[in-house]
Amino acid sequence: MTEIVVYDFLCGQGKSTEIMNTMLNNPYDKYCYIAPYLTECHRFAGTVFDKDDSRKKPLFVDGSKIMYQYNEKDTLIEKKKQLNFRHPNTRNKDGSKATSLCSLLSSGYNVVSTHALFTELGSNALDCANEYTLVIDETVNIYEIDSSLADVKYCLKEDIMYLDEDGITLRFNRKNLGKSAKENGEDSAVGSRYEDLAFQCDLGQLLYIDGKLVIWELSIDLLKAFKKVIILTYMFRGSEMYNYFEKKGVEYTYGKLSRDNVLRSVDVAHLIEVVDDDKLNLVGEYEQSLCASSVKGKNGGKYLNKEATKKALKNNLHNLFNQRWKCGANDRMWTSFDDTRTFIANGKYGKQFLSFNYKATNDWMGVHHLAFLLNVYMNPMIKRALNSKGLEIDKSVDEQYAISTLIQWIFRSAVRVHEPIKLYLPSSRMRNLLERWKQGEFDNEVLENE
Repeated sequence: MTEIVVYDFLCGQGKSTEIMNTMLNNPYDKYCYIAPYLTECHRFAGTVFDKDDSRKKPLFVDGSKIMYQYNEKDTLIEKKKQLNFRHPNTRNKDGSKATSLCSLLSSGYNVVSTHALFTELGSNALDCANEYTLVIDETVNIYEIDSSLADVKYCLKEDIMYLDEDGITLRFNRKNLGKSAKENGEDSAVGSRYEDLAFQCDLGQLLYIDGKLVIWELSIDLLKAFKKVIILTYMFRGSEMYNYFEKKGVEYTYGKLSRDNVLRSVDVAHLIEVVDDDKLNLVGEYEQSLCASSVKGKNGGKYLNKEATKKALKNNLHNLFNQRWKCGANDRMWTSFDDTRTFIANGKYGKQFLSFNYKATNDWMGVHHLAFLLNVYMNPMIKRALNSKGLEIDKSVDEQYAISTLIQWIFRSAVRVHEPIKLYLPSSRMRNLLERWKQGEFDNEVLENE
């Protein structure tokens, strides 16, 4: 049985350092480390890349295709070299990093990879992972809206696909796909336009939602293929992964850090100064204000209309950045939903925008002035997918998800290095959740029991 351990601690508390030290003390074990972004993969492995390279390919020594260049400023670099983490590449017959990742695992190398590439692994990876410890830096996206709706509808109509007993999981019916399977015993899906769909169905990864949407779900078999899984995150209970584990009945334990004086939310709460201004916060005064589906009324109604909301947020952001705070361009960070981003930025603040679901980056640690211009709820289609197994998605789940998203975003800023920040948070709901977080309401049981 796969052992799953969750390290759930504030950002900057040394979770990655803890795991790196564990690896260095057990150098003969095999490790696969995955992170949201290539920059974090390089940081963990100690390797370097050309800053002008958008694909962030590792640099090699003297034209070599085997020996990486390393960051000699990394204090652990000599020890990291011994672990010899490899990066997947496209130098194979398929030109595929997924193929390379499988090959590296099969060959027994320690590997660093992104979340996105990891989730592309199919059933061919299951047999070569059982000796590995999988380290997940920040929780992976469990669900994604899939673009295969038209193909799925066709396959269902032609009985090439069918729904499992749960009424939502898609399965593939190879006997109705082509005669090749009957004639020579080969897999009729291989080489067909439905090959990828077939193998995703094999893993139970495709969910058909109300005849309107196909959602990709991470296969639990992929996680269970590893000897051990370690998850490094903060506010795990607010993640898709937590609810996914609840849905699947997956057991896990919370890990503890070896360091003393691990910080709680109450220890850093004083560093976050929230803008207290009735006029600036008026745009988000109602429970549903500033959420993705809140544009319901007209001017004069309970909710501002879309255009009025965008105009208010734009003006408020400009007021704060340029008049009240008078902060420079390198000391600003803001976010909103994508459909309002361009209007609010107005050609002035585009480079200061950081997506609200961005994780695991230290590039913004010098920023002290923040604006979080939205109200977060879990995607209703993801709720539907979770409900398919009888998991109750109530108000508390949405609250955990919302505060987790907000705190992860805030901790990209200078508060990560224990410097005070100013935060504009116009949503009354999000301000209430933040205040509850400051009081320790959302701390995990490890911290609660200490």
